[in-house]
Amino acid sequence: MQPITVSITTFGIEYDHSFVASSIPASLQEQLDEVESAMGAADDFPNAFAGLVLGKRTTMPPRDLVATQAELDFKRLTELVNEPSAKPVLVVKLSSGWLSPAFAYNYYILDGHHRVASARLRGVDVEAVVVG
Repeated sequence: MQPITVSITTFGIEYDHSFVASSIPASLQEQLDEVESAMGAADDFPNAFAGLVLGKRTTMPPRDLVATQAELDFKRLTELVNEPSAKPVLVVKLSSGWLSPAFAYNYYILDGHHRVASARLRGVDVEAVVVG
């Protein structure tokens, strides 16, 4: 049976179809690799990043994040709405090219698109580890 997918834009989350991982500077990519490794090994997500200096743990509104994945698996999304995950999403902060401080950066979701859409549906912010 073919999985049912839904567009991430359905949930009011911006999608950047032109984003490519190669646009991440090499220095940030090294930090991302370290953070991803720490996240993958962590069993206790709320306390997993206590000693981690490369990623900033914060709470963010889903509307401030930019998706790098267009489609979501509807079944997985439904599961996360009913039983939210404590795992933070992984976000990279890159310059937007705008001069205005209010729009100086874009926050791209690298891991956790389903968790962000679930949070948006539940009307809550997401826990995020921001690199950059």
